[in-house]
Amino acid sequence: MLSTSAEDQQIGEVIRRDALGIVCRAGGPISQAVGSGAARSWELLELEPLIENPLCHLVASELVSGLLLHCNLEARNTTALLAFVRSGLGATVLPESAIYHSLEQLEFVVPRNPESWRELRKMHSRDRHLSPAAQAFWDLIGA
Repeated sequence: MLSTSAEDQQIGEVIRRDALGIVCRAGGPISQAVGSGAARSWELLELEPLIENPLCHLVASELVSGLLLHCNLEARNTTALLAFVRSGLGATVLPESAIYHSLEQLEFVVPRNPESWRELRKMHSRDRHLSPAAQAFWDLIGA
């Protein structure tokens, strides 16, 4: 039996898995709540406006889905998102690796209810051969 689904036609491997969490301004409402002992949960996003980005949709939380319906600010660029958060415009959802070198004035909170992850995968089609350069790159980024 032949399968025609796109997934079955792809070869892929996970090359990185990052926890998704809340990026907020140091000293802002979320930061203060966590500092006062509040639970590290997605409910913290109710304390500040949510700045939407595509990764927000990876969080399997009805609360986050509801907040997304009322977002007034959206960005797709990590640099813009971090600038908005630093400016006090709200908080957003990003993977931990996105802020390693940008923690100045920011905090990262990892909610556990539910845990949410972003996976980066390398993929190519089963029915196409990689060029020598593409194969070398494939091998270089290994899993």
